Amino acid sequence: MILKNQLTNVLNKDKEINEDDSLRLLDQRRIKDLERQVKELELINRRHQQNSITQVGMVLNPSDAKTQLELKLNKTEETLREHQLSEEKLLHELNILQEKYSLMKQMYTTNDQQILNNDQLDKQLHDILSKNKNLTGQVQKIYMMMKKQ
Repeated sequence: MILKNQLTNVLNKDKEINEDDSLRLLDQRRIKDLERQVKELELINRRHQQNSITQVGMVLNPSDAKTQLELKLNKTEETLREHQLSEEKLLHELNILQEKYSLMKQMYTTNDQQILNNDQLDKQLHDILSKNKNLTGQVQKIYMMMKKQ
């Protein structure tokens, strides 16, 4: 009964996790967007280092480039925080699934033990019935022998 209650609790937690699936999909989209932004920043950085014209343009207008980079950095940091939250949710889900697996394994082991016990009881019952049948046969033989005497 305790195992059943624990399994019910784990299944309820599992249901809550399923409700978080839409959030997880949103997090995955944000992560992809973050990766795209990082690639854009790397491309901008390579162009900045390789192209002297870009360097001159940035010197002439450093505040615009700096503002754009700061905005992208802020977005990247926000996406990173969201990714960390998503990772924490996944770890929580993993813990719940491990707990569920452990309980199911425990229930399976308990059921196997009960099956073994039932098999032993069946064998003992069969042995007792066989002995009873043999004794009944012997009693009848003795009775018949006594009757003849």
